[in-house]
Amino acid sequence: RVAFYHFDQEWYETARRSNSKLCDGGGWACEAYQKWREDRRLAEFGPWSDEVDGSPEKLSTFLREAFQEILHLANQRAPDAKYVTLTYSGHGARADGALFQGAVSVSDTSTLLQNFTQVLSTKTSAESPRISLLNFGGNCAEARWNMLHELHAFADWIVASDLDVGGFQMTPEESKTADMSLIKKLGDLKTIKNGAEAGESINQIAASIVRAKGELWEKVYQPTISRQKLPQSISAFKSFESFPPLEAALRTSYSQTASADAFDKGASDAMCDVFSFLSMAEIHGAERSVELVNLFKALRPEYSSTQSMVSEWPSKSNGLGFNWRGWKEPPCDLQPITN
Repeated sequence: RVAFYHFDQEWYETARRSNSKLCDGGGWACEAYQKWREDRRLAEFGPWSDEVDGSPEKLSTFLREAFQEILHLANQRAPDAKYVTLTYSGHGARADGALFQGAVSVSDTSTLLQNFTQVLSTKTSAESPRISLLNFGGNCAEARWNMLHELHAFADWIVASDLDVGGFQMTPEESKTADMSLIKKLGDLKTIKNGAEAGESINQIAASIVRAKGELWEKVYQPTISRQKLPQSISAFKSFESFPPLEAALRTSYSQTASADAFDKGASDAMCDVFSFLSMAEIHGAERSVELVNLFKALRPEYSSTQSMVSEWPSKSNGLGFNWRGWKEPPCDLQPITN
């Protein structure tokens, strides 16, 4: 099923103490807690049928229709909202513009977000006629070219990582010495909430998510990251404004490259890392390479990583990659540029 809830601070304060306040010391998920939770449900869709469950296309349609209604309900609940953000907590998938680990197809995602941005365009209180921020920072390897190609038109900012996310295996000693309260304090949702309540701009909020992630790695997980040699990264992309100029310039470079094979080989030599590829003057020419790198920096103004903590950093990782055509290895998918 898909369920839509509205939880406020009062609900949260009771829920976090549900063991004593609702369950008489018998745990945190008793029947009274479940009733407390379900009383805040605004809408429910499903459970879906076995027929839908067995068909990716039908499931995608079901989810698109459900979330279309949910987004409209959320908009109605906050008609005077200045910003609209969407955070997905879960696994990454193909980084091709599909939502929710690929459960909502690329085409259905486009339809869903296009319909919602049309609704947002009528809001007089909104700073932008688009989603302010799509936050995929908790999903593995979603910072890929095809994702930005498909979703940039729907969001002013997109936050994502080009690497696997998390994987921390703390030793008992590391857990003992770490300030675990920072995990909550520096989390994405807390950072977004605090920024919005403080009246920050969406640019400041996007930057704060990246800075908070870097602070979390440094102050909580650094010993674990160094021991595990665990690369982590986070980027904030100014998607709507800065992706189209970069894609257009890269298409121009491709059209003027004498050899398409050399273009493909250069991307493969860069291990599909966008920044490394754009930096190749031998492919794009010295002047155009500088232009491409500057456009990339405008697209990705905020970036943090654990490179200083990891002795074996992936040599070609700078926050954004082309999609793989192989299994996590070249050749690179350049179709959005070459077609």
